[in-house]
Amino acid sequence: MSHPLMVEAIESLFVPVIIHNNKQGYDAKILKQFNEPSWNNPVVRYLNKSGRDIIARKDGVWTTGQVATQMVAALKAAKKPVPEYLSLVVQENVSKTERATFAMHCYWEGEVNLGGIRGVIETSAGWIGSKEVVNVTYDPRVVTYDKLLTNAQKMDCASTVFAHSRQQLAMAKKAVGRNAVMLPPKSDYRPVRYTEQKYHLRRTALRYLPMTPIQLAKVNAAVVGRKNFRRYLSPRQLELTKKIQTALSKNPERLKQLAAPDDAKDLVAYTDQLQKSLTN
Repeated sequence: MSHPLMVEAIESLFVPVIIHNNKQGYDAKILKQFNEPSWNNPVVRYLNKSGRDIIARKDGVWTTGQVATQMVAALKAAKKPVPEYLSLVVQENVSKTERATFAMHCYWEGEVNLGGIRGVIETSAGWIGSKEVVNVTYDPRVVTYDKLLTNAQKMDCASTVFAHSRQQLAMAKKAVGRNAVMLPPKSDYRPVRYTEQKYHLRRTALRYLPMTPIQLAKVNAAVVGRKNFRRYLSPRQLELTKKIQTALSKNPERLKQLAAPDDAKDLVAYTDQLQKSLTN
């Protein structure tokens, strides 16, 4: 439960209660009330104010994606709004993702266009040989490879298609002919420098905001398209954005030593560092 967006959702959308399964007294009383054995593995249950299950009890829910999915189901069952940032946590932590690689005339433009497609979870800009490419991680349950390829073509982001499987290669050849090639097992893909990933976003104050990879992809696309990027951020992230903007308006160099990570596991430590820099 260290994922910052999960922590925020739990604290702001629910009333969290922890019951130990190996203690006597009040904990044992609650376990008995809900017919939970004292020896069982951790279980998360979602109750209404009357103490009744909002959704069916489910054991073996371990991962961030599984817990987030249950949280969304509980909110929907209780007829409560589901914030977009929590939906993004679910998308980002699906059990099975696939990858696609497209070459285009400008990977910065490619990240903007491809990152905004529904079902795209993460983008990464780089090179394969002399070609500028964007690696795309996507959820095949939301957007199929064929649909992703069609969108990439419409956006002029598929001058060459590097297939990750024979199935992808067959579909790509139908779409772009000889410009479809199999990605070698030992690809010479070279990612661009961190400061050049999400290039347009990193030219704004948002470059200091801690975001997960899917948020980075969506916010980057929204910023360039002049769309509402705030919809992808949590209330705490929005408040932090205001603090960052205020700090930079007073001193543009104040946070220059910081670099927001693109890995969710590093967000907590970075957020602490950012908060200290904003208060000092």
